[in-house]
Amino acid sequence: MYALVVTSLAFGLHHIALGIPFWPALGFSIGGFFFAIVKWRSESLFPPILWHFIINLLMVFSGFILPY
Repeated sequence: MYALVVTSLAFGLHHIALGIPFWPALGFSIGGFFFAIVKWRSESLFPPILWHFIINLLMVFSGFILPY
């Protein structure tokens, strides 16, 4: 559980380093925790990668983030 919390916070901090404001980055930390739980429960890295792709795609289509 300690590793899940630490890596989730690191996921959010990484997004702060990318220029995302604090509160959305905190939401990304919660998302990172979700990804870690999905990885842990599925015992595969593919499901969280797929979830991350889908969420990013939805964020691009909604206008929250813009593609480079």
